[in-house]
Amino acid sequence: MLQRLMTAGSTWAIADQMIASAGNFAISLLLARGLPPAEFGTFVLLNSVCLIVYGFHSNLIVSPLMVFGAPASASKSQIYPTAALAFTLALLPVSALFVFSAAVSLHREIAGALAVLYALSWQLQETTRRALTCRFRYRDALWGDAISYLGQACIVGLLTLRPGTTLNTVFFTMAATSLVAAALQSWQAGLGLPTWTQLRECGTEFWTLGKWMVVVSITSAAASPVIPWMLNWFHGREAAASYQAATNVLGLANPVILSIPAIVVPAAATFMAKSGAQTGKSLSRLAMKSMLKFELIIAPWCAFVLLWPQTTLIWFYGKGSVYGSQTVALRIGVLVCILSVPMAVFGAALTGVGKTKSNAAMQGAGAVASLVCAPPLIFVGGVAGAMVADSVSRSVRAFVGIRALGASPPEEAKILGFVSE
Repeated sequence: MLQRLMTAGSTWAIADQMIASAGNFAISLLLARGLPPAEFGTFVLLNSVCLIVYGFHSNLIVSPLMVFGAPASASKSQIYPTAALAFTLALLPVSALFVFSAAVSLHREIAGALAVLYALSWQLQETTRRALTCRFRYRDALWGDAISYLGQACIVGLLTLRPGTTLNTVFFTMAATSLVAAALQSWQAGLGLPTWTQLRECGTEFWTLGKWMVVVSITSAAASPVIPWMLNWFHGREAAASYQAATNVLGLANPVILSIPAIVVPAAATFMAKSGAQTGKSLSRLAMKSMLKFELIIAPWCAFVLLWPQTTLIWFYGKGSVYGSQTVALRIGVLVCILSVPMAVFGAALTGVGKTKSNAAMQGAGAVASLVCAPPLIFVGGVAGAMVADSVSRSVRAFVGIRALGASPPEEAKILGFVSE
């Protein structure tokens, strides 16, 4: 069945994402089981800010790298990753400001400094990883991802077996493994040394495509990543921990969902470059077919969790766990998981064909919906209310995304050379 749903390239892309998602999934699960709820809640809060700065980096730097790197010539494909790494280092002050400020508010300054190091290492490794995957070299990316994600999961697993494990050690371990993986993948990508003129040209191209993606980052931060902080404000860090514990269960679908941009963005960019006459209707049809394929892959796990949430929570956390009561939130989370697929497919397709302004509108609409409904829902419903708010936000984004796909090619696509005047 899966062979009919995926091409060979998509299979390797999902295999690579399985490694990344398995590592993240294992770390979150191990920390949920090995740390007190309040301490795990602190990790969830700091990691959510790391996700915000990661999203900013991904939209401003990684997405343009994938779009331009996919159809680029062999020589220029070595310049784009080096430029992207330089831009990543330039963003460090912004990342540090967000992450460390959050740590100060939680009175965890040392953990915050190490979290900044982890955020930078993660961004560098993700840049080198995408330099490989945008050229459809998913198999090559597997090795570095195994070091970064599976390696750090194994080390964190060993650390949680020892009493007194701290978040300082966890963040340092995650940073170290990410740096090693980034070094390996940089060598695999065969980085070229750009001239100052080439660096400026890359910066102009990245900004032309990514300027609206900056808006995407800002608006996306108002959606899912802020939810743990609202739970912390209204119900304490234990509530943020419970929310993440329920989310962990649905994380088994992440290899499929998080592989969507790696498959759809370069494919859409390459297809647009070869066929500038592509219509909005054909693009919508392509996106809907992709969405159906990914939904079918995650359907068995979603159905199991929906029918037997209590059994699933016991499998993950044991019978005596404080997280075993989150059955209602977990059932609502299944809807969040299902809605993540069209949201990811439509957003990736819009980015791939240069419709970054439409992508910004899509994310902005979801952010507005989240800001309106999340505070009262979380205040009244706690973790379950947070899941409802997340599902509303994703529904709005998916609706706006499919409408945007049917529009004509945008001005950005003409400027970037995807379509003729």
